Amino acid sequence: MSNDQSDRELQRRLEKLEIELNTPPSSAQPVTPGNQKPSATVSSNLNKFISLFKALPNAGKIIVAGVGIVVGFAILRTLLSLVASLFSLAFLGLLVYGMYQFLLNRNRAA
Repeated sequence: MSNDQSDRELQRRLEKLEIELNTPPSSAQPVTPGNQKPSATVSSNLNKFISLFKALPNAGKIIVAGVGIVVGFAILRTLLSLVASLFSLAFLGLLVYGMYQFLLNRNRAA
């Protein structure tokens, strides 16, 4: 009998929890990704990161800062390499265009 009673009690609790999970809270609106502004989401994520960072011990803060600096320099290096490649490509294009114009004018003169 006791086992049957505990099964009924567990079933009743389970149904109560399911009802609570399926009904949204009356005070809060359901949050959908399209509802929020992108700047609000970014600032929310930034605040979460800052609070997590502040909760780290000093050694953890130093490690996170070091990794951030290394990643930042890697991104900067990549961007500078991209810009240098674009300048090289533009210079090569000017050289090819100049040679083309030189050969075209030379063929017209002959």
